[in-house]
Amino acid sequence: MNDEGALIAFTLLSQAVIGSTLVYVLIYFINMEGISQVSAGFNLKTPEFLLLIGLLVAIILSFLHLGRPSNATNALNNLKSSWISREIFTVALLSAGLLVLFMARWLGAGKPFLTAAFVTAAVAGLLLLVTMTRLYMIPAVHTWNNWLTPLTFTLTALVAGLSLLLVFVLATNIEFPWVKSVIVAIMVLLLFEIVHSGILHGQVNSMDHNFINPFISGGTFKLFTIIRISLIGLTIVFLLFVSLREQVMNRHTLLLLSLSLIFIEMIIGRYLFFASYVRTGI
Repeated sequence: MNDEGALIAFTLLSQAVIGSTLVYVLIYFINMEGISQVSAGFNLKTPEFLLLIGLLVAIILSFLHLGRPSNATNALNNLKSSWISREIFTVALLSAGLLVLFMARWLGAGKPFLTAAFVTAAVAGLLLLVTMTRLYMIPAVHTWNNWLTPLTFTLTALVAGLSLLLVFVLATNIEFPWVKSVIVAIMVLLLFEIVHSGILHGQVNSMDHNFINPFISGGTFKLFTIIRISLIGLTIVFLLFVSLREQVMNRHTLLLLSLSLIFIEMIIGRYLFFASYVRTGI
């Protein structure tokens, strides 16, 4: 696999945007009136503005692994048969959905239109997640062409979305009564990530060594898996402490440390995903 750095950055950031969009939409339907108190327009405290910036950065990063970025638009010529064409299309669709949502909130659109804008953004995000998943489920790559790939991308989107929600709450100091519930949800998802990491390592380790790349056969894959699981475990301990001891000193610092560890383990996890690339067929 070439240009893994660009692919890691693009997939992680775009899935973080997807997860954050879904979380944002969920909060809207839970508390429609509360959303009106959140900043709108060109403001770094405006959720959809931040999501647009994040998606724009992801799009720019995606060009780094293209041989000729100027030919990127040609990828849309094969929407009927190419998953990469569909991925590019759904990236554009999510961009448009977030832009419409941005304009709707900025211009003070009515509730029906605003609700439609939120739903459209959520649907576009889900479609992008599906196309990204299908793109990497390559039949000749046994380690990717299974249920672990959709689980990987879905967990990344959900964990990143909930984690960025907490970062947003801490950075803007807005009233958010469900912090503890979000922390519990993140801990549960992190437990799934531990199980997923173990299964992925077992799957890779059980393959014919004639097909395994040096990163795996040399034991580096196993080392990175152990490091990742250790970071996840430490994060869960920190989050458990934060959720149980609400009056503890430096609670925000500990929470920020936990969120930092989450983003580090996600980077390691995505690196391991691409490192597990083992082609066993044509």
